[in-house]
Amino acid sequence: MTQLLPLNTGDQVVIDNNIWTGRKVIANGSVIKPASGGLFSASRTYTLPSGASLVLSSGGFGAPKVTVNGQPVPYGRKMEAVDYLLAAIPLLLPIISLGGALQLGLGVFGFLMNIQTLSMAPERKPVLGKVLALSGVILVVGLAITVFFGILLAAARR
Repeated sequence: MTQLLPLNTGDQVVIDNNIWTGRKVIANGSVIKPASGGLFSASRTYTLPSGASLVLSSGGFGAPKVTVNGQPVPYGRKMEAVDYLLAAIPLLLPIISLGGALQLGLGVFGFLMNIQTLSMAPERKPVLGKVLALSGVILVVGLAITVFFGILLAAARR
């Protein structure tokens, strides 16, 4: 999901969030490498082409906090209780499948992906289908894994 940042520095800045490629900052059409902050750091600093300093800080659950030259920039949205309930649908997997570390891991992964998707969208409605589809895929895959291992266990007992 990409979102154009409203900046007064003259830069056209887009933050591209992708599960496979990670988070990229694109300014004026080119990807900017972080000036500081590593893979596991809580914040990364980028220097924009105009010379402004952009800092992305992890916001815990949800969208990151963005500041440019020390001034906060609106990014993402504040989540409501309904958003958290929708995001938590994959957490039903360990309950439905009667537990298991793999199912719990899948459920937590789906929950975190849904939180990211919902928090970075300007509204809930455009991404509702994506959240429900991801939740459904997580539930089906988790249940398929449960059935597969159940069949293996039953065959091994014979």
